[in-house]
Amino acid sequence: MIRDIIKNKYDAPYLSWKKIPKPVRDMWFGEFQKEFRWLPEYSTRIRSNFERRGATRLRDMFTDIRKSGQCPNWIGEGVWPDLSSVWATPEFIKMREQNKQNRASDCGGLGSSLHTGGSVPHTEHRRRLDDFVRARESRQSTGKGSSSGSAHISEYQTWSKVVGGRQRGRVYGMGS
Repeated sequence: MIRDIIKNKYDAPYLSWKKIPKPVRDMWFGEFQKEFRWLPEYSTRIRSNFERRGATRLRDMFTDIRKSGQCPNWIGEGVWPDLSSVWATPEFIKMREQNKQNRASDCGGLGSSLHTGGSVPHTEHRRRLDDFVRARESRQSTGKGSSSGSAHISEYQTWSKVVGGRQRGRVYGMGS
């Protein structure tokens, strides 16, 4: 539905969703409202969702156009040359190539576009715990950290060493 609204009302060389003037986006949202009904208390959330999905749809549509290299019938003759000229600028090409490299990066041999901010898999938890237990047992067999105060510090240091030390000022698994 949003894709159809964009295709029917796209009349200027807007390069991205953020570059579309607010009155134009308001008009597009008005077209969306003609097709659907909702309770007034949901209007803010629906508008936010419309904005997010509209940005995604427009980006995807432009990607398809650039891949094909042909002007689709929903882009006017006066708009196409402006879009084409911007997409051919060295700045745009440089940005596109950099983004392509970023998406294809192979961080640590784990595959492209590795996301490092999510959950840690249970296999990694198990490996870290096993490493910690081995390190702690090794430390205890050598007699290090025998007093209660130093034992706590040594356990912290052992865990910190096993999980890779501080990252962004925090030690993984230590809580707040």
